[in-house]
Amino acid sequence: MDLDVEKELLREIMKDLLETMERHEARSEKRFWKKINIPSSFSDLLGGLTKEQMRKICQSYGFKRLSSLRKAELAEKLVELVPERFAKTLDVLDQGRYSLLKAAANNQGMLKGADLETAKAELLLSSYLVFPGSCNGERVLYMPPEITEQFIRADGARLKNIIKRNTEWITLTHGMLHYYGLMGIKALSERIEQLTGERIDYLEFTEVLIPAVEFYGLVRHTAHGLCDRRVSDTKELFNEHRSRANLDYYSFTKKQLSRAGTPGYIDRTPALNTFLKFLSEFYDLTEGEKNKIALQLIEQINRGENLEGMIDHLGRSLELSSFEFVELLVAKIVELHNNTRQWILKGHTPTELSQEEEKRLKPLPAGPFAVKQAEPEVFDLKTLKKIGRNDPCPCGSGKKFKRCCGR
Repeated sequence: MDLDVEKELLREIMKDLLETMERHEARSEKRFWKKINIPSSFSDLLGGLTKEQMRKICQSYGFKRLSSLRKAELAEKLVELVPERFAKTLDVLDQGRYSLLKAAANNQGMLKGADLETAKAELLLSSYLVFPGSCNGERVLYMPPEITEQFIRADGARLKNIIKRNTEWITLTHGMLHYYGLMGIKALSERIEQLTGERIDYLEFTEVLIPAVEFYGLVRHTAHGLCDRRVSDTKELFNEHRSRANLDYYSFTKKQLSRAGTPGYIDRTPALNTFLKFLSEFYDLTEGEKNKIALQLIEQINRGENLEGMIDHLGRSLELSSFEFVELLVAKIVELHNNTRQWILKGHTPTELSQEEEKRLKPLPAGPFAVKQAEPEVFDLKTLKKIGRNDPCPCGSGKKFKRCCGR
């Protein structure tokens, strides 16, 4: 078979496969956001779930040995057991998810126009019994009256303090992973302890962090710890950190990490601003285009992309006019690289570490540290006493020692 024919056939197969996947996804979405009646009881809404969805609720609430029950029996059991544990599930909320539940509770359980991905809505369903559906052709999230009542009852000063704490934990974690790339949960909790000055229970910290990881998707849980979602090879990064065991993580302030913990954050360092200003002198770029270039370059630097790859990538969106200009661009990228906080360097920049190394290896100045040579002590051989500088010289000259042999 001709090579071109084979390529065309492969393209057709891939196209058919993608179309099949899209149709399957569309059907799944339609089933998930199916029409629901409002108001509806918790029991009625459970009856509309699949057994797999009910199994996920059991998993979230820690209900064991219920999988053998038939669907109707399982629904009855959940109606009985969930209200007893619902308030406890709220203790791992942060401000973002709490605000969603609060908005629903304040509107008779219904949140209209819910702009949520299906994956996030599934997590809200399995953990907080907020049911996704369609009402009057619009996506909604619905909290049944029994659950709304439980939420309102728990929504007091105690819960608000816990949510404030959880929000800080999650934001600082996102910020650290933005700069460090990868850290173990234990190391994260210990560092947040230092930043907040408050003792953290490791298990409680883990219970708060893992659901947030799933919901927000800014970081991933791996065999080597939690990592920023941009990290492609966690094993390699783990080994890089381990090879620098004597290098501590760069010490950021709580304010710096809180800023870095927000989605889409760009660390506008002087080096990055200089680079973007350089580009603006040659290209008419919008703020959005500059931000996109900045994010791409920082990610490429952190992933260890070589200069050729970065230039090639820039060349796809910018017209590189001449060889001389490319030389200028290379110099600017090298400067940016050396002043960008990098995952493999635990948040330090190459320039910072280079300066530290220079300090460590710099020769000691001769002046201040010069050691004076001690003057030899002289003794009278007859009396075996030390001769002072103002004593008569032992040679018999009659002069003081300092004016004679002691010169």
